[in-house]
Amino acid sequence: AEIPYSSQNEEHELLLKRLWTNLKPEEQYARITKSWVDIGSKQGPATDFRGSGLLGLQLLLHITDEGSVYRDKTLQIYDDSIEERSWYFFCVTGLNITQKLLQALQENLEIQKIVFPALIILQRAKEADLMMDLFVYMYFLLFEQFNTEWVLQKTCDIM
Repeated sequence: AEIPYSSQNEEHELLLKRLWTNLKPEEQYARITKSWVDIGSKQGPATDFRGSGLLGLQLLLHITDEGSVYRDKTLQIYDDSIEERSWYFFCVTGLNITQKLLQALQENLEIQKIVFPALIILQRAKEADLMMDLFVYMYFLLFEQFNTEWVLQKTCDIM
C-alpha cells in the first residue's frame, strides 16, 4: 500500500463515491453517514484505508465495478455480508485481505504455494495490467474463500 488514501484528494473521493454507487445504487451518496456501516465500513470510511492504502479501494472497485468479471459473484458475497445470520464488515474485510495478500507476497509465506503458478507469471509479467489482473484474481479468490468459510461457519453455529 504505497499510495495512501487521502480524503483531501478529489480523485480518491470520487473512487470512494464509485464504490458507494456500486454497492448501494439505490441510495444517495453521503461522505459521512451511518449507511457506510451497512456496507462494512465506518461512518466516515477514509480512515479504513490506513493499512491498505489506495490499493485497497482500487481492489474493491475492480471486483464491484459494472463490467467486472467478478461483479455478479462479488454482489452475492456482499449480500451474504449484510445478511443478519452471516453479517460481517464487507469493505473492511476486503481491505484486510489486501493487506494480508500484500504481506504474504512480500514475506514469501504459505500463500505462494497456493498461488505459485500465478506468481511465476506475475514475476515475469512486464505489463502492469497483467500484473494487476493477476493480483485482482488472487484477491477475489481469497475474498470468495473467506466468505464461503464465514457463511458456512455462521450457518453451522445457528443450526
